[in-house]
Amino acid sequence: MREYVIEMEFCGGGTLSQLIDNPYSQGLPESCIAYVCREVLKGLSHLNKKHIMHRDIKPLNIALTEDAGIRLIDFGLARKVKRFRACKELQGTPHYIAPEVWTCSSHNFKCDIWALGITAIEMAQARCPLLHLQREAVGEQVVFGDPPTLSRPYRW
Repeated sequence: MREYVIEMEFCGGGTLSQLIDNPYSQGLPESCIAYVCREVLKGLSHLNKKHIMHRDIKPLNIALTEDAGIRLIDFGLARKVKRFRACKELQGTPHYIAPEVWTCSSHNFKCDIWALGITAIEMAQARCPLLHLQREAVGEQVVFGDPPTLSRPYRW
């Protein structure tokens, strides 16, 4: 079995989770959310070209450099997939897992986009939209309920 090591630059700005968890935060400004999403999408595009699914996109796995750069971290659940094959494993942090992953259906790189969407909502309202649910209830809500939305859409 091969082992891979990813060497990265020091990210002295902490994580997106730390930025969001500021006790005075009412959510991040729209321009900041757009910037973070754009940079994460660039990273996901690069991974997609290499046929790698991250499978654990969430604020804790998005690092900030001291010069406002954005880096994806924690590739512990990442998986290289064959070009036209999909994955069927239930992996990830429950509150960020896409519906097709919860049902153990065939899924691909799009599950990372779902997780980024949940992350974007979390950036906007300073809390994960599914955080009030227990693990089993999260899966049921994601698969059978309405998709998460902003709790204060009028703010935008």
